Amino acid sequence: MKFYLLNFGPQILTIILGLISIRRLTLPYCLILFQILFSVFTDFFALQYLNFHASNEIVYNIYLIIETALLTSAIFYSIHSNNVKKILGIALITYLFSVLLIFSKSSFLQINYELLITGFIIIAFSNLFYIINPSTEKSILKNPFLIFAISHVIYFLGVTPYFVARQMIITDSPEMEYTLFSYINMTLMIVRYSFCAFAFFIVLRKNIALQVS
Repeated sequence: MKFYLLNFGPQILTIILGLISIRRLTLPYCLILFQILFSVFTDFFALQYLNFHASNEIVYNIYLIIETALLTSAIFYSIHSNNVKKILGIALITYLFSVLLIFSKSSFLQINYELLITGFIIIAFSNLFYIINPSTEKSILKNPFLIFAISHVIYFLGVTPYFVARQMIITDSPEMEYTLFSYINMTLMIVRYSFCAFAFFIVLRKNIALQVS
């Protein structure tokens, strides 16, 4: 619970700063803000869902699909390179098609870790494309969106190895798996949303014309 509250604080701060500056936000910034709003809503709804059902994994299945779509779309609309746009578009469409195909043959009530990991990789590398793109403004004061991209690369590349090894860890030591999840995921979430709050803080403090590339 302590870790959750530490994570919840940066999320709420990010939402407040984002909403205050919403009139100045371009589409990619708005997509990021909506993702964070949806994340907080999902966590609260998932807790309530457990009052009536044995598992809330279906809630997070829906969230992970929408998160992948939102964050990949934010990068799609922030990059002007048609070649990169095509790659991102194909990756996202393939992912969404895979979601439909897999869950048409298996239960939607349980998290599919192959799809989860695939979504994480798509988000991480789409943001990495943005960071290394030569036309991307590298000053965070002129381009706060760069901070979002960095935070997503850190989080999604950082947490992916855990989920890759998760089933093996559960088999060998269920208690260790829970401890690892608490420390690895929540620590990276705190870093992620602290970066996001800082990005929106720069948007508020600096009189800049928002750029995304």
